[in-house]
Amino acid sequence: MEPMTLPGTYADDRGSTPVTWTIASSARPGWSGRFEVTGTVRGVRVSGIHFGALECDDPPGDLPVNTAGELARGTVTVQIPAIIHGAAPGQARLVLDFRLGEGIYEPVVVARLTIGGAEYSQEREEILEAVLGDLARQIEPLRWECCLTCLLSDYNPGGVDLIGMRCHRDARSQYLAARSKSDYWGVPVTEEVPEFYHCDSYEIRIPGTGYRG
Repeated sequence: MEPMTLPGTYADDRGSTPVTWTIASSARPGWSGRFEVTGTVRGVRVSGIHFGALECDDPPGDLPVNTAGELARGTVTVQIPAIIHGAAPGQARLVLDFRLGEGIYEPVVVARLTIGGAEYSQEREEILEAVLGDLARQIEPLRWECCLTCLLSDYNPGGVDLIGMRCHRDARSQYLAARSKSDYWGVPVTEEVPEFYHCDSYEIRIPGTGYRG
């Protein structure tokens, strides 16, 4: 995937700090094809598999962390451009708040999608698939063009993280031929991508295809 550089903030009881978040293919050993979130919060570099699991790569200083060394008891916010078919370019934006608790479980996700002067929102203690799926249904008949609604992206039947989908654009024919969970397991994965990612290979999702059906 092409790197995404996104504005945002980190806020806790000490105040709010601007952060530039980066989502890009990871260079960590054993993470081939996976993406990683990185940023610098009050001089401390943080990174992780998603916004709810950001570990401090430096001593945490005054940042609150949980027993796993991840940011906790604060809110991570990220702003993401959205492509809405039928809306003028640049007129749509997704804002995500990840409200981090004390533990190491999924945070509460607050999603706000603005299209022109209209705002749609959803709040759930749930994986991003469910939160953004609800938003996508709210804006119908407008179509949100992103990996969530793309024909060639799907979920891992073995379980999913807070954020992330499998992209199968390099195995399109095999993916479209999959008619069961066992078929889907064998389809090669091009890479993992966030639900809100968009690339030039986007195709409208056809009901009944892939693992989601």
